[in-house]
Amino acid sequence: MLTDNKVKIQFSRGLPFYFVILILVIPIRLLFAVIISVAVHELFHLIALRALGVTVFEIVFDVGGARIKTQEMLPKIELLCALAGPIGGLLLVSLYRYCPAISICSLAHTCYNLLPVFPTDGGRVLRCAIRLLSKNNAQNWITGLDLVIITIIIIVCVYVTIVYPVGVIP
Repeated sequence: MLTDNKVKIQFSRGLPFYFVILILVIPIRLLFAVIISVAVHELFHLIALRALGVTVFEIVFDVGGARIKTQEMLPKIELLCALAGPIGGLLLVSLYRYCPAISICSLAHTCYNLLPVFPTDGGRVLRCAIRLLSKNNAQNWITGLDLVIITIIIIVCVYVTIVYPVGVIP
């Protein structure tokens, strides 16, 4: 059931400045690949939300990514909608033979987005799973897991930086 509501689309004030910096730093071809990857990802979220009858109020694009503001959702519906974006990204990965830059950007974006840390899609999936399995104190579990996962990621990054001296600080 699709509703005929108007979706407000907003861009943050810092976004044009951010794009100017990106244009100066990243090759245009790669920048377009990133934009296409993010656009398809968000489009798949939007398609899932609409298909499941969820009212979408606003889409906000800012330096940190995009956020879709919706009505309150049941955990099952939010779980499906959270997985829709990464599924769209994986479909782009399957086009590697035809557009490798888009595929690689989409794979990196999908992997990052599936990290089980809120507010990424992986964090939303984890939150929904905890809410479905445990009816009480889901937020405390999520906050604790976020801290553990972020700590593990930091430790792995520091370890890899020390063991494999590449990058800015070899």
